[in-house]
Parts: sequence; structure tokens; C-alpha cells
Amino acid sequence: MLALPLGWSSCDQDTRTHDLPYEDEFEPVYPVPAVETLLTPANGTAITSGGDAVVFSWEEGELPEGSQMVVKYEVLFGPEGQDFTQMDEESNSVQPSDMEGGDPQLTLYGSFLDLIAEEAGIEPGATGTILWKVRGYCGLDQTLSTATGSIQVTRPAATTE
Repeated sequence: MLALPLGWSSCDQDTRTHDLPYEDEFEPVYPVPAVETLLTPANGTAITSGGDAVVFSWEEGELPEGSQMVVKYEVLFGPEGQDFTQMDEESNSVQPSDMEGGDPQLTLYGSFLDLIAEEAGIEPGATGTILWKVRGYCGLDQTLSTATGSIQVTRPAATTE
């Protein structure tokens, strides 16, 4: 029972601030800043699923000066035409960034990329485009990145035994 309130407290936007003149003042509520710049991999990068780890990275959105807000991140993956506003957090296609959502990067291992490619409809032995976006969140507030990245993923052919 205690875990739930503690989980929200790290991003509580009505946190008392110690540097304000009155003890009963609270930090203003700010919207979660959108990620505007995706850094790696570059758009169109060819990747073979099941291979080496791939690092997805971005520049964090700007917080207002003095804000104590803690923003966490998730990377959302999908095929062309995907509605990223309706992504299910339980899907393999939604992954928290490194450091349990705290880093502006996600290290994705090849075998997991294969699961994401499969969910995107890429058949074994085929190549397809996967789009990615970053969702920043703080408590119940969230913002989807303004930028969208794309990678070309080739799945290894299925083996028969």
C-alpha cells in the first residue's frame, strides 16, 4: 500500500519547496516538456534484429528554471501508420528508457528488437520500417515527442529443425 504513494511522490507537482518565503507555498504545475530532438540511431539506419544492442537517444525537453519536476521516459515503437497516442504500456513496443526511465536513452538488445519487429508485422527473413517516438511522463501527465525516428529492421530467416 505504501509503494503507490511513494511512486507518485517522485513526480508530485505540488511539492513543497524550501526556498519559497512561505511554508505553505507549492511549486507551480508545469506541463511535461516534449522531446524535440532524436539523436541516435539516425533515420533510416539499417539494423538486423537479434544482433548487437542498439542505443536510442534523444535530447531531454527543457524544464522551467528552478523546477523540481522529475521526468521519466518511454520509447514507443510501431509500424508506419501507428497511432502512438494509443500505445499500450504492456506491449513489447513500449520500453522504459535506461535507469528505469530516468535516462535520455534506451539500450535495446537484439533479441528484444526482434520481438518489436514481430509486433510491427515484419516476417522472418524480411525487412521493414519501424518508427519510434519518446513519451515523457511525470505522474499522470505525459507528452509525446514532436520528432519521429525510423529504422530499417531485417529479421533473420526462421530456422527449421
